[in-house]
Amino acid sequence: MAKDCSKCAYFTRYYSKTYCGFYKEKVGRCWKLDKFCDRHDSCENYNTKYKQKIRLSVVIEALSKAVTDIDTIKNILEERDNK
Repeated sequence: MAKDCSKCAYFTRYYSKTYCGFYKEKVGRCWKLDKFCDRHDSCENYNTKYKQKIRLSVVIEALSKAVTDIDTIKNILEERDNK
C-alpha cells in the first residue's frame, strides 16, 4: 500500500468553494510537520487513519453478538417462567 499523504492521519486536505459544492484541492496541510504538502507526498511520520474504522467494525460486531446472546437468554428465562 502506498503511503500517500492523502491517506495519512496527520493530513488535512484543502477544499475550494465552487458554485454548487466544494472542490478537493491537490494540496493540504501536514499537522505533524506543520507544513503544506501535496497529496501524493510521503514521509517517515506516516500514520494510517483507517485503524479506528477497523476497530469500530470489530466493536459493532461484538455488540451485535452480545445483543443476540442477551435475547437468547431472555427467551430461555421467559419460557422457564411460563412453565
